[in-house]
Amino acid sequence: MNNNQAEASFANGWPDLVVTPNDAHWESFSDYLSRELTVNFTLHNANPAAVAHGVQITGATSTNGVSLATATPVSVGDIAAGGNATVSLVFNVPAGVSNYYTSINGSADAATLPLNPNPPASPAKLVFIHHSTGENWLTDGDGNLGTTLTANNYFVSDTNYGWGPADADAGSPGDAATGGANPLRGQDTWSGVMTVANAKGIYNDLLPYFAAHQEKLFVVITAPPLQSGDTNASEAANARAFNRWLVENWLAGYGHDTSPSSISTTCSPRTAATPTPMTWGR
Repeated sequence: MNNNQAEASFANGWPDLVVTPNDAHWESFSDYLSRELTVNFTLHNANPAAVAHGVQITGATSTNGVSLATATPVSVGDIAAGGNATVSLVFNVPAGVSNYYTSINGSADAATLPLNPNPPASPAKLVFIHHSTGENWLTDGDGNLGTTLTANNYFVSDTNYGWGPADADAGSPGDAATGGANPLRGQDTWSGVMTVANAKGIYNDLLPYFAAHQEKLFVVITAPPLQSGDTNASEAANARAFNRWLVENWLAGYGHDTSPSSISTTCSPRTAATPTPMTWGR
């Protein structure tokens, strides 16, 4: 096996671990007779901003009849952002085999880092896309979020109605997300195609853009609850189900950092009967 004959696949949405074989050798004459080849690998965390937490090797698939002899899982531990770790694996190599290709499988998670409450050292640009609740949250003399952010070294811009979908009024709470050509795309906020399924589809359509801009933090704040006189049972059930989908299901399988330092769905600041949740990720 040479340096271009190994690849790796890591589960739990961690695409940034690179595995490179360093050397292969028989640890002893006894190992040679039993055909147990030791291979030393370097694992490199190519993500420059996040720790790979709880890295472990869960298996390996090889060509030419070679099989992994080392019991799995093999714990590697945490790998710092941009850092390396080494691991040794033993393979059973049939007699007569002089090279083979192996695919290493493993898992890792983004480490949960403590939140940093300090203002940024230099002005950070923040764009707040909102409707009326967000406007009230920002406004001086009401929520005062705008002035508070400014005082903490954030340069705040905002945009209001017309940027995206209104509340999901039609459909059923359990409707699956619309895929492909979504009829809601490009429609105004009171479109007749505003359904639970289409609204989910619009948010799914955002994920490739988020994934292409890992250097940006995206925060999605779910819609706040309404007073009973401003809605009905059907629309309220749809809104609650849509909010829960954003928090509990939207980012499943996203494949990138969803720690608080990274895309998010979070609790709406305007309280009523029940607080609504929030989601984040890069």
